[in-house]
Amino acid sequence: TNSSTSSSAAAAQQNGMLAFSRCMRSHGVPSFPDPNSRGVLPKRQVAQLTASNLEFPAAHRACEHLLPNGGQPTQAQVQQAWTD
Repeated sequence: TNSSTSSSAAAAQQNGMLAFSRCMRSHGVPSFPDPNSRGVLPKRQVAQLTASNLEFPAAHRACEHLLPNGGQPTQAQVQQAWTD
């Protein structure tokens, strides 16, 4: 049952990130990317948008409630970010 738990957690992560991406696009960041199949956003593309889109900070504030864990990374996500 552990694999089904992790797959449902991954699906929840992906759904949350997809909702976040859609929210960002609707709040003035039209080229915000969708997450991949693991619910991970392409960091380089997001970083470019952060630097180039003046609407990004306000859109992020409006949408961060949709992020899994309230936008705070889990310890596993922090570890993954360092290894990507």
